Amino acid sequence: MADWVHMTEGVRRRILNDGEKLMLVQVEFAAAGNAVPAHHHVNEQISYVTMGKMRFTVDGREVIVSAGESLHVPANVVHDATALEPSTVLDMFSPPRDDFRPKA
Repeated sequence: MADWVHMTEGVRRRILNDGEKLMLVQVEFAAAGNAVPAHHHVNEQISYVTMGKMRFTVDGREVIVSAGESLHVPANVVHDATALEPSTVLDMFSPPRDDFRPKA
């Protein structure tokens, strides 16, 4: 398991598993209001909330996702994520995010 990486205020991530065509990343949001700002990437993403409640904006559409629910983000679509309470999210990426891999 990889080390924790600071993303933004109150948000950290770590790679749980990294394969040839798929990557699993745990993201923790320490408190309500902690967020990952709008961005996009070439990777298709599925986010599964394991604890808490999140507000995602995907291509301008707001979606609330609670523990036990998931969300699909197509490749190259602008999206963001904001915790509505302390939350943990499992993000699956295909292909894997090279920018998340540790630098050699």
